Amino acid sequence: MVAKTVSLRPIILSLLILATVMSGTQQLAIEVQAAGECCDSQSVELFLVATDDLSPFESDRGDLQSKPISSSIPSEESIGKWSFQPDYHGDYQATTWEFSIHYEIENAAGVQLNGTVQIDIGPNSFTGQTPAGEMYIPNGAGTLDVEIEVDAGSLVSSDTVSIELILSTMVFVVPSGGASIEFQWGDEDHDSSLIGDLPLLDIDLQTPLVDGRTLHLPAIMRSGFGQKLIENGDISCSVDGVAISEQPVKTPSGQDVKATWSWSAPDGYQEGTITVLVEYSLQSGSESWKAIAEFDITLGDGDGSTTFYSEDEPLRPAHGSKLNVRIDADIQKDAEDLVITRNTVLTIQDDMAYWMRWGITNQGAEGLESDSIWALFDGVFSEDQYSDKVIDNAELEKMATTLQSGALMNWFLEGGLQLEPEELLGGFNEFHTFRVQIELNDDYSVSRQPVKLKVSTTQSINDGEYFEFLEQFISPQIDVFWKSVSLQVDLQTDSQSSLIGISEDSTEDLQISHERHFTKEVLTLSSKDILDWNRMDIRIKPSTNPLHAPLPLFMICMGLIVVMFGTCFLLSKGKTRKPLYLESLLIPLVALAYWFAYPIENLGALMGLVGGMWMVTTLITPRRIGEDDMPDTSDMPEVPTIACPKCTTVNPVVSEVRPLRLPCGGCGRVLKIVG
Repeated sequence: MVAKTVSLRPIILSLLILATVMSGTQQLAIEVQAAGECCDSQSVELFLVATDDLSPFESDRGDLQSKPISSSIPSEESIGKWSFQPDYHGDYQATTWEFSIHYEIENAAGVQLNGTVQIDIGPNSFTGQTPAGEMYIPNGAGTLDVEIEVDAGSLVSSDTVSIELILSTMVFVVPSGGASIEFQWGDEDHDSSLIGDLPLLDIDLQTPLVDGRTLHLPAIMRSGFGQKLIENGDISCSVDGVAISEQPVKTPSGQDVKATWSWSAPDGYQEGTITVLVEYSLQSGSESWKAIAEFDITLGDGDGSTTFYSEDEPLRPAHGSKLNVRIDADIQKDAEDLVITRNTVLTIQDDMAYWMRWGITNQGAEGLESDSIWALFDGVFSEDQYSDKVIDNAELEKMATTLQSGALMNWFLEGGLQLEPEELLGGFNEFHTFRVQIELNDDYSVSRQPVKLKVSTTQSINDGEYFEFLEQFISPQIDVFWKSVSLQVDLQTDSQSSLIGISEDSTEDLQISHERHFTKEVLTLSSKDILDWNRMDIRIKPSTNPLHAPLPLFMICMGLIVVMFGTCFLLSKGKTRKPLYLESLLIPLVALAYWFAYPIENLGALMGLVGGMWMVTTLITPRRIGEDDMPDTSDMPEVPTIACPKCTTVNPVVSEVRPLRLPCGGCGRVLKIVG
């Protein structure tokens, strides 16, 4: 008997075809739910930056560029040519473009010129002229403005948009020695730009994702600028006219960017049609790009996640996040050594907090990009742990342990957070102990809630030598991770050590407070934002000299005060002590000098001055006249008196001559005594 086998290949093939058809049908149904398209070309300001670049981003403006001319132009001369490649496609409308470039004229009444502005959009060229005849511009600063009529056309991704200013003639009016005109551009103080109509991006609204009573609303931003679009513009979303306050989760979508908002349905809402509006503003005060669509939705059970969980690694350069840096340090004497213990807490917020939380639960996962920071971690977690969208203690401990080993700490701070490790923490080779902790404030979800990265270290420092405590630790931001970085530093000593030197050299002024308490010294430094500081260098010089240490110095000061005041008190016996008591009010002055950590030299000089004043006052104060020192007037004759009728002053009458004229000792009136 020959066994017969049945081939399954036709059946499998049929099933695959059926699945493909159903998938296509489902996709079609999803797509037709949306109504509306975005985006048409619209007015945009292109800034003249660098030597020859155009850019729609205000952040690209940097250093001032210029083209000086100190002699008349007999023939054509190009002032500059600026260009950029949008890397996008679309149609642009027939509009009037406006070119403006800043100038300054010196040592002349003005300039007469003829000029041409040429715009090239791919293969198409358009020109504009200065007003007919020679245009006169007066002395001083201003802008040269030219309008160019641009016809409708199409832009492809390989096209370049450029503009060139050409002067055909230029003559100085009433020039003096050193007459010149300087065309300026590139920075924020000299407005030079091209305003025109271009298709730079579009917004593709995707089908909402239902998560219980929460809808996640994705929108893909397509342009030639990639992530830079998100970094430099403002994007918002509203549902049925009500804006979503929370920022979206930003993730890469090929070369584009996907932004996903989370919308929680109001009570009582279960199904219906919603209108979603996404708006993107590239420049402040300019017209925004808008995309609108309607979706038929049916909500599920439960509240769902209020923050969208991305399957792809979220973007870090997403319009900037906040970073709070707090350093609590202690200097203590340990045997013969001085040891500094430092606790550095990085509080990471906003998009960077979301990236951190996402990375903790995806560290070492398969499918990460090869250049991802999280691909360097060895997660070794189960599939359930990777897919549960929740951070558990094992993931926290694994990351902290990995960083604590030191192998990844430098790279994580540099590559992950754009921070300089040694400038922030000190030299890793000098640490006695090194510990890392991660805190989530009891919120283990993948959200924007702050994440705290704590690094605790101990190391020995030299007595009486300057120690590099802190330097500018923010790396130059190639991609904009941070929009603000605050700093708070609290440094304390024990009772046997002090800070005899503090050196601070910063681009801006730090708020510094140095106090000497009874059992410690406290140094506080703070700033609300150090992001753009080019320089910050803080050095400290510790000392264990008893003459500088808080507790011994306090006892010395108290002892000297008691001795000096007690000595003067004893020397003032028999004298009035009221002036000495009044000058005791100088003691709080010494206390303030001690409290605000005046150097021992200044404090000693102040105490010497106070003691000297007490001694001088004691010596020059006259002795009190007691009852025993009063002269005996019992045998002296009585002298008659007369009261002045005007001021009532009693005047003694020392003569028996009559009549007697006597001046009043009070008012000076002459009194006449006749009897």
